[in-house]
Amino acid sequence: MVDAPQERPSGPVHSGLYAVGMSVSDMSRISGECERLAAVQSASASYPVERGQIMQQCLARQGVRTVRLPECPSAVREAALRAGPSGRTVMPPLAQDACIMTLPGGQQPILANPSEYL
Repeated sequence: MVDAPQERPSGPVHSGLYAVGMSVSDMSRISGECERLAAVQSASASYPVERGQIMQQCLARQGVRTVRLPECPSAVREAALRAGPSGRTVMPPLAQDACIMTLPGGQQPILANPSEYL
């Protein structure tokens, strides 16, 4: 598992949630559960509690982590859009050139191994 690619292209860096071996639907469920927990705990705490910190701790306990990755190069983005969804059911390990692409609708999927599109 790779936390940060060694070579980074210049440009925007985005954050995304990732969990090697976890399905996207499980990660969405866990994310929703952690979001609800963070809302309840931060609202009911007798001292100031950062909602984001509670959320990150909850996600980490479930094996989900935040990764910071660069925007995918345009050639990778175009190739990935032509190829369509990968059909994977679980998230693979991140390659050194992992990146995030921004779709027209605002979604930002993580491409774990962009070189497979080129």
